[in-house]
Amino acid sequence: MRTIRGLPLLAAALIGCGGSTGTADIPTASMEASENACTVHRPTCYSIADIGPVIDDWFENTSLGVNSHGVVVGTTPRWSTDPDPRRAFSFKHGTVSPLLGLGGGTSEARAVNEWGLAVGGSLDPEGHYRATSYFNGVVTDLGTLDGTNSWSWQVNDFGFAVGNGYVSGVAHAAGFFLGKVIDLGSIGGPTYANDVNDLFEVVGTGQLADGAWSGFVRHGSKLVPFGAFGIPTPSTARAINNRGTACGSWTTADGSYFRRAFLLHRDGSVVDLPDLGYTYSYCEDVNDQGVAVGFSDDGQGSWRAVTWTSASEPPIDLNPRLVPARPDVFLYAASKISASGNITVYGWSFTDAAVEGYLLTPTACPE
Repeated sequence: MRTIRGLPLLAAALIGCGGSTGTADIPTASMEASENACTVHRPTCYSIADIGPVIDDWFENTSLGVNSHGVVVGTTPRWSTDPDPRRAFSFKHGTVSPLLGLGGGTSEARAVNEWGLAVGGSLDPEGHYRATSYFNGVVTDLGTLDGTNSWSWQVNDFGFAVGNGYVSGVAHAAGFFLGKVIDLGSIGGPTYANDVNDLFEVVGTGQLADGAWSGFVRHGSKLVPFGAFGIPTPSTARAINNRGTACGSWTTADGSYFRRAFLLHRDGSVVDLPDLGYTYSYCEDVNDQGVAVGFSDDGQGSWRAVTWTSASEPPIDLNPRLVPARPDVFLYAASKISASGNITVYGWSFTDAAVEGYLLTPTACPE
């Protein structure tokens, strides 16, 4: 584990162990910049629910959002008869339902908050791609910065959504709230906001003035690139929890097959997350209990969906944690994790010979 001190981004309030979640079987662990790892008292297994076919755009541009009530949203080729198969959907109580878009055909959903408000993007009848929200059957155009295109990537429990809009043809991180679109700024080039927590702290990814891509965190009105914390470029930030811990990955600039998942804490300390045996790992999300999800290369040419419950131990491969076992499914990338520990995962269905989505719900492991 390495500890890097950078800018005093926020007050020091790091992840603690043993936080109450209402689900006794969810493991919690400290991912602070200290050598004291928490003890996971009991392993967690997962029941699995099949969602069906989903679109996996290298999980950089798509996501399977989930909340603590087990509601999942995402993008599927279902219901499509035109050349662009992307359609937003929700999955609830075992049923997949369409989320109607703005009338231009394509629609996507990427995140859902605890109240069931989902966000994503949709084409309008004029062919503009707009940040979109979906709630109780109502679809809303969230607006743009310049009247052209926009996109929403995440939403907090207050209904504040983040994504991007355009200023003079350049993407800027943007916020969408109460009918207004807020320019969150740029770090030099195109800049995209990927997540926001309930404290309105924002993380994302953008291009620096020198052309390198970097993750950033926003507190107040300033976007702080990850280089300020000693994180190499290229890097990306995917999520931030309510304790101010950001989740992302960095890679070497020489194009070699190397990527390292990490957590960035509120005090500016950085913790590299271990892998399954080969240095290629990706952190997609982290919940308030400090459990992170993503994927890791197993050293044999396969990506595996994983969780990290400790920065001092290898990640947990989710495939052998399914109860009952599912030899017909291979889970290769975890997408999101809720406060209650629900996890959405991309997997390969050997039965359907297709990429499909799955909802994992924590359950006790067999004795």
